[in-house]
Amino acid sequence: MKLHKLSGNLVKDIEGIETFNKFDLNAPMARKPPPTQIERQSFTASTGPFGRKLSVIGVVTGKIPLAPIINKLNGTLDELEKRQ
Repeated sequence: MKLHKLSGNLVKDIEGIETFNKFDLNAPMARKPPPTQIERQSFTASTGPFGRKLSVIGVVTGKIPLAPIINKLNGTLDELEKRQ
């Protein structure tokens, strides 16, 4: 990384800074669009901490996420499914 001496004149300083194209780096990029607000809300309402879903293994080990159960009981999941 190269540090530039700045003069205080933004137009002059910006012209002296070299930019790059992200496609030239061949960096991995997301191919699908980000989730919508409704999709994010329904994912959050239907999963527990760290995105854990209700599963048989979770019940056996005692790690039951309560958020999906509570949201199903109070109707939040049904409301989100209607809006989606």
